[in-house]
Amino acid sequence: MTADTWSLLSLISAFCCRVLSQQHLAQTGLKTDSSGTIATLSFYKTTTEPTPKRSMTLQDLIDALKARFGDSVSKMDTPDAWQIETPELRLLALLTDEQTQLRVLVPIVPMAEAQPFLKEILEANFEQTVHYASYENTLWGVFHHRLATLETEELLSAIDQLYTLKQTGIDPFFNTLIETRVRQIIQAAKLQGQSLQSTMQTISRFYAEGMMGDMENSGYGDRALEAWQRQLERLWPEVGVPPEESSEQSYHLYAETVYFKDPMNEFRGVKQYRRMIGFIEQWFQDIELELHNIEPPSGNTFITRWTLHFTAPAPWQPRISIPGRSELQVNKDGFICSHIDYWNCSRWDVLKQLFKQP
Repeated sequence: MTADTWSLLSLISAFCCRVLSQQHLAQTGLKTDSSGTIATLSFYKTTTEPTPKRSMTLQDLIDALKARFGDSVSKMDTPDAWQIETPELRLLALLTDEQTQLRVLVPIVPMAEAQPFLKEILEANFEQTVHYASYENTLWGVFHHRLATLETEELLSAIDQLYTLKQTGIDPFFNTLIETRVRQIIQAAKLQGQSLQSTMQTISRFYAEGMMGDMENSGYGDRALEAWQRQLERLWPEVGVPPEESSEQSYHLYAETVYFKDPMNEFRGVKQYRRMIGFIEQWFQDIELELHNIEPPSGNTFITRWTLHFTAPAPWQPRISIPGRSELQVNKDGFICSHIDYWNCSRWDVLKQLFKQP
């Protein structure tokens, strides 16, 4: 076959492909210009429109709840309200009067237990589909959605999240608070030269004496001690010893062997006194010593009268006030050699302040 013949056959083949391509383009709606180049895409409308999602109806809601919880679903006396009662969960499903909005709720804890963590709880509301809400002295987990746009899968997922909120309660917020406080306590304990075991004994004693809550009646008592123990063991190696300096104490006025006594402590030595002040500053917050007067000295003794105010390290942060006096003795060198503090109230009076309403 000559080259001319081969060229002719190639042109015929190209022409046939061109014609077939034009016919195919015409059938599919593709348009070309005079040179055969595709100019526009005008597909015939052959695609199928998506079927609109059907709005969830009242019966759909009931069916979804019964499919999930079976006979545990019961109609409440209130119109358009259902209750789910299982050994693990009590859940309410409420519709508005117009049956357009759905709320699914689960009670978590009494508000008295949640009160110390309200800041953290409100912040958590920005990070999840289900939210926290307060109603009738109870902290609730709430899911709120328009019934018309709600899908069954979304409803069941929200119920799972509400169940998780119920199971965890306020433990995540409690543990965050405990970790912050326990780091402060470890610093103060190491400053005093205490061991891990002796620090835990101090915390237990504070609870036993009511300085951090009522172990028998409060809802967090036993859980608190367990959390302290876990966090102390975990964080003890991480926390270093802080500087011993305190910003406003006049330690230079005290003798090296000063004797100190108050209703909670008794020891000798200015170094131990410095450590005690550092311990107090770490344990208690917003400390304020209101000095009322200094009596004229009698011999080498003078008396000051004061009221000590502070915020106790209980989760609800009660404000405590203790009126009292100090008897200070000065040695022949002009240094304080004895410092004895007296409270003008009983320990019971202090305990009562822990549980008074703010």
